[in-house]
Amino acid sequence: MGKTKSDSKKSSILKIRQRRIFSEEFKREKVQELNQGLYTITSFCKLWEVSVPTVYRWIYHYSPEHTKGTTMVVQKDSEVQKMKELLNQVAELERRLGLGIPVKNKCN
Repeated sequence: MGKTKSDSKKSSILKIRQRRIFSEEFKREKVQELNQGLYTITSFCKLWEVSVPTVYRWIYHYSPEHTKGTTMVVQKDSEVQKMKELLNQVAELERRLGLGIPVKNKCN
């Protein structure tokens, strides 16, 4: 049950997708849909057979909310709460120092 010559030829044939050019209007519309959350990047790429870098290039070019190099910091709610508490403590200490309220010195 070996492979015949015709079987090996079928497996070596490459499927090359034709080059496509999307209109600017299409790109703007799709970026707007991505911004509205109608698609995830992954599902969009699969649906339209477009690479991830291409989609991000469209987003950076056609989305007013996103610019290249934008960094998003993701924190847990507990981290956000702790950060707020620490900032409040700093603000309170700065307020005390600014009003001239004496700070106890452990050396005296």
